[in-house]
Amino acid sequence: MKPAHLLTIILASVLILSFAIVLIKEDALIHEIAFMPPSMLSIREVDVKPTEVTSALIEVNVTAYIDHRDGKTRNASMLIRAINSDTGLLGAQAAAPVPETESEKTIAVSQRLKVERNGGYELKLLLFDNGSIRDSGSVNIRGLNALTPMSKSSGIVLNNMDFTVSSAGKSRNQG
Repeated sequence: MKPAHLLTIILASVLILSFAIVLIKEDALIHEIAFMPPSMLSIREVDVKPTEVTSALIEVNVTAYIDHRDGKTRNASMLIRAINSDTGLLGAQAAAPVPETESEKTIAVSQRLKVERNGGYELKLLLFDNGSIRDSGSVNIRGLNALTPMSKSSGIVLNNMDFTVSSAGKSRNQG
């Protein structure tokens, strides 16, 4: 094969390959890796409200207000651990998913947790995003035994009651 023909074939191949790259409309020669900053999750405030009180247990609804900034959350969750104030032992725990978001906003995440009515607890909250802890916080609850169980709450309240004796019988008391 003549060198001129070989040069012509190589030049035509380069031109065809160049046109193919332009038609694909993607830069096939440079492959950039998109950097996504990690999301910033932080606990802003925590509310704890009793939802059910029995003679032995109390169920509380824990609502955390979480500030979200920067990147997109991926597989984010909130873990709540109830640590007994007297013993330091784990009394209960529950987890709740944190909704995925990309925008900056405050998200309310709630979860219910059952603990023993006698005792106090430190509720420790951990925020996870993509397997990493992003923030933590805690709130103490105590005096749970002062809450009236639902079974003993009749809803009847007596205030300033007057009464009259209509008749009195003979006393049968003999000395």
